[in-house]
Amino acid sequence: MLATLIPLFDENMTVKAYSLFTQKKNFLLNPSFLGTGMNDGVGQIQGFELIENMGIETLSGDKEVFISINNISLFTDINEQCKAPHDRVVLLVDNAVLPNDMYINRLKELKNSGYKLAIRKLPVSSFEDYRQVLLLMDYILLDDKKILRRQEFILRRFIRTSSFVPEILIHRKFSSS
Repeated sequence: MLATLIPLFDENMTVKAYSLFTQKKNFLLNPSFLGTGMNDGVGQIQGFELIENMGIETLSGDKEVFISINNISLFTDINEQCKAPHDRVVLLVDNAVLPNDMYINRLKELKNSGYKLAIRKLPVSSFEDYRQVLLLMDYILLDDKKILRRQEFILRRFIRTSSFVPEILIHRKFSSS
């Protein structure tokens, strides 16, 4: 298994949490797995397995851990797979989770079970369409390279009009120059 722990920073550039990305198969050595790789972890979410084996404190200390789940694994028995305290786990989805009743209801169930929710890969131009999904999110991950100042203003205005304010984490990529 390949695993990567990526720090996530808040607006003050303080490490707020860690994002755990895991992969069961080595796609570099076996490119034939790329076709089925997007469904890797559908039934068994690999991040939970790693947390169970190593312990959440070993991985992140007192910080939260973001676990990527796709639009299919969102419907697996996450409560059975997650042995860590639910308030320390943030389920990270992307724009494949559509703003329809089926996904919104499942996200509400998970939120009621104590999980925190986050979304990534959502263009600011889609925020209005995803309004009901965004209202359930505790975090919105943004790539600072893809955000214009005007879009950031629109994003913050959108969030202020909501009764619940998710935290915005910015994923910054540093160059070695």
